[in-house]
Amino acid sequence: MEYKHRKIRWNQGGSIINRIAESQPTVPVVGEGATKLSYTDRTAYYVTHVSKSGKEVTLQRAKVKCLDYYAGRYNVQPDPEGYEVNLYYRWGAWRTKHYFREDGTGQYYWSLFNVAFGDANEYEDPHF
Repeated sequence: MEYKHRKIRWNQGGSIINRIAESQPTVPVVGEGATKLSYTDRTAYYVTHVSKSGKEVTLQRAKVKCLDYYAGRYNVQPDPEGYEVNLYYRWGAWRTKHYFREDGTGQYYWSLFNVAFGDANEYEDPHF
């Protein structure tokens, strides 16, 4: 499975580190880390499942302990009890599927999930 190299979307704003990281084509590997890239924040996950096609991935939220908030230092470890997120590679990007009904049936919509695989990185911007 080959993933597309995405263009950097400078008009989105936010952290330059996040914009550059989301443009790199990274491959999910079970047991390795993954980082959700938000506007300026980053959220740590670990890959628990990758489908044979490579187009479906399950991430599990990492256990995070803040060491120094203003310096952005965090201790990140796998958490077997962390919540899971299912991602699908659609239209050249990773996305999550959200259902309108709570029972998970019926109509749904896709939401973009900017992620970089290979490293579990946590950062909460102290300026916001």
